[in-house]
Amino acid sequence: MQYIARDFASASEEAVNQNLREGYWFVYRHYCAVEPVRGVVRCTDLNDPDLVQELNPDACDPAKATHGVYVVAPIFLKDLFVDDAENNLRRRRAPDLQERLNQDEEVLREFFNTAESSYSPLALPGLFLEFAGLADAGEITLDVMMDWVQRYGVLGLEGREARGLDPQGFAHLRGGPMDNLSSFDFEARRANAVLRLYEAATDPEGPDVERIRRYEGWISTRAVLREYGHRMDSSSGLRDAALAWVAGTVRRAVAEDCYPELYQEGDTFRSGYGFKSLLGAMYLQMMWLMTATGEIRRCQGPGCNRIINFEQPDLPLKDQGLKKNPRGKYRTRRDKRFCSNNCRVKNHQQLRRINRRPG
Repeated sequence: MQYIARDFASASEEAVNQNLREGYWFVYRHYCAVEPVRGVVRCTDLNDPDLVQELNPDACDPAKATHGVYVVAPIFLKDLFVDDAENNLRRRRAPDLQERLNQDEEVLREFFNTAESSYSPLALPGLFLEFAGLADAGEITLDVMMDWVQRYGVLGLEGREARGLDPQGFAHLRGGPMDNLSSFDFEARRANAVLRLYEAATDPEGPDVERIRRYEGWISTRAVLREYGHRMDSSSGLRDAALAWVAGTVRRAVAEDCYPELYQEGDTFRSGYGFKSLLGAMYLQMMWLMTATGEIRRCQGPGCNRIINFEQPDLPLKDQGLKKNPRGKYRTRRDKRFCSNNCRVKNHQQLRRINRRPG
């Protein structure tokens, strides 16, 4: 029985979707960026954009880039066929390729873009904090998105439009037109607003009004203004408005992309959550942060109230960590005290000034 490209692609996606239902997200070995006019303009790991475009006309269709440049994990990396010398209009499978495909897994990796690693996003408590922090560094460029995707995979925005017909549908893990730069930028900035507003509104020293005002454009929705608009000139009213917007945003994201799950452990069961997209998994983490009863660690830098770590609930998963390590930096040191080197230096300088005071 011949092992054809269509069979491989179908079996690969079926296995990936099953693992998604078990709480894992996938990172593929290679991704490419597709522009509206030029098609594939960039590939990871020095793959030839023109060849990737030719071999993946459907996944890398510039006509589908109606929302701007998007990221996708192509299926094919090398051409399985060669020109037939007897008839230039026909093409045939490369000599001895079938035997190599059947005997050597590495040959499959040469020709097909397989999932390189899988991991449990819910077991990485710093993931939402890292995603939300992308907007703090300034402009979110294609480089920023490609770097994130190579480490953690796509957000899972592709496939959302079909959920009106199939509410149980899962995201397309390879990405696609909806996993575009514009949407990535919006989601990163919205996550940033959610986190920074929550930090400012729940500052142990009292609401940080100045920081809440920086995000006032986000919270000034019709629903929030109707309920809190008459009180937003006071610190308590502004705090309540910010928290109402944060809660509503997190609630909608979790409702759309997460679902209750029942996990079996021997002859007992535990309740938990599953997710349909990486974005949904990260908002589930934010929900856990908002309802946490354990330690929530904040930066000790002067005037900084950013959250750097928090205790998540125990996850009823057999393997909470990585099957293979993605190229990430999600782990937060247990002894971490500052959100950045800048805050660490400011704290050091403050301590030096205090120690120099007479008496």
